[in-house]
Amino acid sequence: MPLQSLDHLFTLSFREQMAAPRAYWLPQPFVTSLLLVVAPSPGMWNRVERHFGTAYENKHYDMDIINLEFGEETFYLPDEYACLNSEWEDVERPFHFGDPEDSYERIQVVHFTALGKPWWYHPDTVRRLRPRAHPIFYDLWERWWLLREQLIEEQPAIARLRLSSLRHTGQTGN
Repeated sequence: MPLQSLDHLFTLSFREQMAAPRAYWLPQPFVTSLLLVVAPSPGMWNRVERHFGTAYENKHYDMDIINLEFGEETFYLPDEYACLNSEWEDVERPFHFGDPEDSYERIQVVHFTALGKPWWYHPDTVRRLRPRAHPIFYDLWERWWLLREQLIEEQPAIARLRLSSLRHTGQTGN
């Protein structure tokens, strides 16, 4: 979920094949596929596509393939471009980016890994399941759900799909 405008990435200048932040939670060097800035080309696509037939058996997924093919040809974006929401999952946890509130202002994109994806749990459930989380953890879930509701209200086709889905599953409401 983007927390800030990423428009400036369209004019980012770099010589490497792509730009991406480090996967700071893994041994380095390793980039995350959470945010990639690339100038796509048939050559780049061929380098990725050649892994498709063996990816499952080799347990190579998006990040693995990107690192195998482009790890040494990557311009590293600052860590603040990609943050896991697990950074705020427990108020006692050491925070990779320094002060949790100050860093929240600098973080560009948050990836939901702690507890699951935001559409799996309503914010009330998140509060119950993670009672020791930092307030920012809850704010991220609430922000996602607010954006979801705004999208549904602004897009009649999405609202119709939602109603159709609820009727089909026998559910009513969120």
